[in-house]
Formats: sequence, structure tokens, C-alpha cells
Amino acid sequence: MTNELTVQEFEPIVKQSGLEKAEQYAAVFSPFMVTLKQLSDKAITVNHENPTAIDAKIAREVRLALVKNRTATGKQKDLSKATLMAETNLIQNLHNVVINSSQLIEADLEAVEKFAENKEKERKAALS
Repeated sequence: MTNELTVQEFEPIVKQSGLEKAEQYAAVFSPFMVTLKQLSDKAITVNHENPTAIDAKIAREVRLALVKNRTATGKQKDLSKATLMAETNLIQNLHNVVINSSQLIEADLEAVEKFAENKEKERKAALS
């Protein structure tokens, strides 16, 4: 990955995706992973076997910071997905305009193609 914030855990996901925007998305989520790593390093310092009041205080601070980081990444995910949905809707709408416009012209041209055939049907119907 060429971004300033390179997160090792993201590299296989980015490569596997094959998407051009993969590195951009990884860059968006990298700060959350960096924060997670920092908080994880801080969590390791807590005595899990015989915790003191200070250990309990640090554990609470780290846990609350992890919750904040986790919910922030969820908000970023929702924002990123909303942007993608807007792009998807735009692509579909542009496609629909081309399709609908084409079908109108095709129907008009088909009427011209079948004009003589339809006139002959009308003539035969009038004779019956």
C-alpha cells in the first residue's frame, strides 16, 4: 500500500479485492486500526492476574477508548457505504436514461419498418 498509514492487516484484503479504490478505503480505515493497536499495547500493560486500582482505571480507560474507536469505524463504514449507494444509484439512473431513450427511438423506427406491412394488413382487413 502506498498510503502514509500502512496497516499490515489490511494488505491481503486490499490485494485480494482487486478494486482500484481499495487503497483509498484502507487509508480511511487505517487510523482506526492504528488507534486499536495503540490501545491494545496499552491494554497489555494491565495486570490481569492481580489487578490493582490503577490497573482497573487503565482497563476502563482503554475499554472506553476501544468502544469509541469501534463505534467511530462503524459510522465511517456507514458513510462509505452511503457514498457507494449514491454512486450505484447514479450509475443505474444514467443507464436507465440511455435505455429508455433508446427504446423510444427503437419503437418509432420499428413503426417505420412495419409501415408497409401494417398498411397491407389494414387493406386486407378492409376487404373482409
